[in-house]
Amino acid sequence: MPAGAAPCDNVLPALAGIATRVKCEELGRYIAGLWETQLPQGLFWFARGVSSCKETSISRAPGFSWASLAGTSKVNEATWMLTSLPEDDNTRQLFQVPDVQCDASSHNPFGLVTKASILLRGYLLPVKLKGEKGPPPCNAIILSGTLEQHVTAYMDRAVITGMGVKMDFTCFFGFTTKEENHLTYDKARRGTENKTTICLLLLECVGQDVYQRVGCVPEIENEGLWLKHAKEKEFMLI
Repeated sequence: MPAGAAPCDNVLPALAGIATRVKCEELGRYIAGLWETQLPQGLFWFARGVSSCKETSISRAPGFSWASLAGTSKVNEATWMLTSLPEDDNTRQLFQVPDVQCDASSHNPFGLVTKASILLRGYLLPVKLKGEKGPPPCNAIILSGTLEQHVTAYMDRAVITGMGVKMDFTCFFGFTTKEENHLTYDKARRGTENKTTICLLLLECVGQDVYQRVGCVPEIENEGLWLKHAKEKEFMLI
């Protein structure tokens, strides 16, 4: 989405005409700018160039949707980790979507949204995020117990207040992706394996088993170690 896009309370109605023409049974329901059958991968977006976190007085898009940023931040580009799920064994979804609720403010299901939530069952892990020097996206260290890794965190809102400051979040693990590397003979002898990474969302707890997203980490390594410490849980994303 280009900078200077329509305000948050206008972006969904502005796209309503397009959504009406695109709709079909294969896509399912329209959920605040996301199609139901593409909802799992649709949740894992990140925005480049977010430089402001000023909220509008009335938000017309839930925090899990890319549309929640329109008009509230200077977003130069929105990117999705996956636009579709590959038909191979290199990508694995780590969560389920048991239920979705989305209430439109009028009879038009493609317009403004009054309330929306997604019931998810997946792996959560409490973490601390420590900011490092550098412009957005945020260079950071993610920590949980003895686990520590440098990551690039794309924050929906400017919540990292300074270098060295640790802030508490919850990681929600989305997809593992295995990179197929063409190993040389020497690397194969040393036992080098293909790298597997996880994309995750950074969440903030706003109620009993209710969370709101605050950012996305497109890639974190050593997926086995992180998942080993995570707990499977059912929760609501708003």
